[in-house]
Amino acid sequence: MNVNISWIEQEQRILHIFQLNKSLPEVNSETLERYFAFLTKNVLFPIQGTFDQEMGSLHHTTYPVIVEHLSEDIDEFYGICVEGVAGKKNVEIPLAYFNCNTTDHRNYRLIDDYKT
Repeated sequence: MNVNISWIEQEQRILHIFQLNKSLPEVNSETLERYFAFLTKNVLFPIQGTFDQEMGSLHHTTYPVIVEHLSEDIDEFYGICVEGVAGKKNVEIPLAYFNCNTTDHRNYRLIDDYKT
């Protein structure tokens, strides 16, 4: 029951971004740009977290990363991207691949809603 309530609340937050009452919109360039604008106004940077990178079939590596800002690159396949630093390397990764280190931070909810 708690999971269903959580999903309903999450869906309502996302619908509010698009000013809709029901049915989440399709992912396309227009909806991604609108979500990008919302995240630009609401996410606080920098954000510490991790991202997973596939290293071949059935193997992946998790890297610590500090996300510094949203990337201007919006792709219909990868979605909204973020730029940051992993070790000494500058990286650009899809926001959907990023995991916040803490679940109690407001950024966690914003990013988790996006990843839905």
